[in-house]
Amino acid sequence: MKKPMPDIHCSMTERLEIAGLVAGQIAHDFNNLLTPLLAYPDLIRHEIKPNPAVNEYLSIIEKTATEMQHLTQKLLTLARRGRLGNEVFCANEVIVQVIQALQANIPHGITVKYELADNLLNIAGSRAHLYSVLENLCQNALDAMGLSGTLTIKTENVYLDAPVRSYGDVSVGEYVKITLLDTGVGIPEDMREAIFVPFFTTKSATKKRGSGLGLSIVHGIVKDYRGYVDLDSILGQGATFYLYFPVVKEAPRAETVRLLSKETECLPVVNDHLFGAGKRLVPRILLVDDEPMIRKLFGMIITSEFHEALIDQATDGVEAVEAFSKECHDLIIMDLQMPGQDGRESFFEIQRICQNHQWSPPPIIFCTGFTPSESLAEIIQNSSLHCLLRKPIKAELLLEAVRRRLQK
Repeated sequence: MKKPMPDIHCSMTERLEIAGLVAGQIAHDFNNLLTPLLAYPDLIRHEIKPNPAVNEYLSIIEKTATEMQHLTQKLLTLARRGRLGNEVFCANEVIVQVIQALQANIPHGITVKYELADNLLNIAGSRAHLYSVLENLCQNALDAMGLSGTLTIKTENVYLDAPVRSYGDVSVGEYVKITLLDTGVGIPEDMREAIFVPFFTTKSATKKRGSGLGLSIVHGIVKDYRGYVDLDSILGQGATFYLYFPVVKEAPRAETVRLLSKETECLPVVNDHLFGAGKRLVPRILLVDDEPMIRKLFGMIITSEFHEALIDQATDGVEAVEAFSKECHDLIIMDLQMPGQDGRESFFEIQRICQNHQWSPPPIIFCTGFTPSESLAEIIQNSSLHCLLRKPIKAELLLEAVRRRLQK
């Protein structure tokens, strides 16, 4: 007697959850390891005389680290599933952005056609996540077509009242349907369900590098939107992917002026030793990270330009709050993900200390490879005082952020 076939969607969901957990565990450490590979080349160039051969070696290190960074970003996208945000937007805008970004890598023999509905309804979620979905599908289509072919992208409003193929049922209602059609090699029938499983890839057969994460990310994000993904393919004649996203009647929100909470409002400068107020002759900077290697590297980067800067270090959020309460640093560079008290909690504690002592809040450069919480992201977005740098961080990017904040 044959065993019943397993529910492929249940199995796929479980695998995606496991892959997301694994990705979340390794991504933070992986980004910390990549940071020196991207930052040290700039420091080395400043320390040695011009040397074409050495510069070429350093460029190879940077290029390799950048490629590794792209892979890490895929892992992070997989780990961040379920945190869509609440943006209301038109998918047409994201489609145009994706094609513009890929334009430089599209061979001359490939034509990209648009058939975008003028009256397309809005969807709600994360622009960045939809961008990742479309980027992965477009890149797969380009790889499948090689040097010639046609990629067609369509959008339309549809009403679903019957199950999409391969789904048992659907929520009845209005959806935005995005169709991506290519004229590539197609997908064999026996692979059409496996392609959405994490780490499954066919690129090894064609000697191309592939992580096997792209389509699992597509499936996971569309699922988080409460949408559906389906495909048709004829071997040798191309593949067509269909994406369905539930619509929202809400209009995109205009940029609003956010009233700062008590924890983030700007207080008058009454502590007379602040560098920004011109009383302290050299800046005092606090580096907060649970990785000693990162603290050492950031300290070297900062002192390469700010030679007399006083650098203090903290290994976690609790130490950071203690150090700031004693020294009232002019600038804090803080990791967001740390054991125990994280960067977000430390930020609000530091704000409360400033209120209690009537100190001016210090600028904070947050460093992370993950997406910050909505409350912290809103503070960063609406304040020129603070900023967010995504790991891995190049030396010049960190220095530019430091310069801007010490000049305020």
